[in-house]
Amino acid sequence: MRRGRKTLVLICTIAMLLASAGMVSAEDSAAAPEGSMMNFTRSQVYEDQFEDVADSAWYRAYVSDAYEYGIVSGDSANTFSPEEEITIAQALVIACQLHSIYYGQEIDRSSAQAGAPWYQPYVDYALAEGIIWPGAYGNYDAVATRAIFAGIMARALPEEELQAIGAITSIPDVSEKTRFSASIYTLYNAGILGGADEYGSFHPYETIRRSEVAVVVLNMADSSRRKAAELKEWPELTLYSDSGATKTVLKGAENAYLSLGWRTEPVVIPEGSDAETILNSATLEPMKTNNEELDSIIDGIFAEILTEDMTTYQKTKAIYDYLMDNCYYGWGAVSWSGKYVMHDDDYVVVMGKHILKTGHGTCDNYSAAFVAMARRIGLNAYFARGYAGNMSGYLDTHEIAIVSIGGVDYSFDPQIDDYSSRAGHRTYSLFCKPFSTQTGRYKGYDLAKAKAGFGNFVLK
Repeated sequence: MRRGRKTLVLICTIAMLLASAGMVSAEDSAAAPEGSMMNFTRSQVYEDQFEDVADSAWYRAYVSDAYEYGIVSGDSANTFSPEEEITIAQALVIACQLHSIYYGQEIDRSSAQAGAPWYQPYVDYALAEGIIWPGAYGNYDAVATRAIFAGIMARALPEEELQAIGAITSIPDVSEKTRFSASIYTLYNAGILGGADEYGSFHPYETIRRSEVAVVVLNMADSSRRKAAELKEWPELTLYSDSGATKTVLKGAENAYLSLGWRTEPVVIPEGSDAETILNSATLEPMKTNNEELDSIIDGIFAEILTEDMTTYQKTKAIYDYLMDNCYYGWGAVSWSGKYVMHDDDYVVVMGKHILKTGHGTCDNYSAAFVAMARRIGLNAYFARGYAGNMSGYLDTHEIAIVSIGGVDYSFDPQIDDYSSRAGHRTYSLFCKPFSTQTGRYKGYDLAKAKAGFGNFVLK
């Protein structure tokens, strides 16, 4: 923003207002007791001097009235810049004006020293009067958020002048963790703020425009304008997981859940797509990895967990259970042997062997081990790379296993199911799911590329 010329004009204008227009005279102050809303009087006339404030603008009346009370001024002699943001320093000046007029005080601008910021006298006054506290703001030239503006305004007048006329206990986007939440609720219940929509949304971390500032400060100065806000109940939204679970959240708060794979519509699972039916229908082509050590490890595991009379479904589930029972999430080595024609064959062998030998690894290791063992029993399994939502609500790189049966791709995610099972109950929410139903959870997976990366463990 261009603040140099405008700030200088603003300083001069504020100085004139405080010296003559916004302050009551000594004679008037005798009639109006110190510390009174009666001190706010119209002291000048708005004569349409702001060329950028149209008669049809929704804020026109607020700007003209706030100007006549001597609380706001233009950023030049004939412009107001209603759509511009304000800085923390400018918000502080307005708060000081409100405070000084209310108490019939003068602001000592002589404290400004050569080289000091233009707003230093107002910072000094605000500190002395308890509007702000030492170190409250590191950069007064920074743009003020709506929350910061509310925090400053709520301390411009004493508590008795901000008595509640409403009983709002819930603002959709303001929680107890929101900065200056107490100040925001004070101004809402005092009838000074009303929200950006019918639900009372405040948008605390967005900036505030000068046109909106005029509304707030006018409500501060003229208590007859205040009205108790009547807010509609914020709508709720039902989210659905790929496993069929549901969760109800406030509308507008769903993004963090969507990034973790929740959907706004329920997943439709095709008929006959239960895991047992799918896996038992697979055409099997068993193969070893051609890595003597890994094949020996798998032989030993299968001797413990598989029997000849097991179905393909039972064998696959036993492999999945083995990984969840015997492995945990931890450091996993990333390397290649260089012995295989295809890169992903090599990767599956090295990564799968690591977790089966050590018992720990990342999603790469879990999925690689599953692919190696699934191929051993004959499933057409692949290793796929992409992104999935993590517990912080952000997309993160994530590897899964894919099994192709009858032209349909099914996803297996033993690492996440293992993590979820640590809460106390075994879950198979990501076991043999049609990949087409998992796009809410998994992003950026190129299954064609994943399949092309395998060469049936052919050695160089």
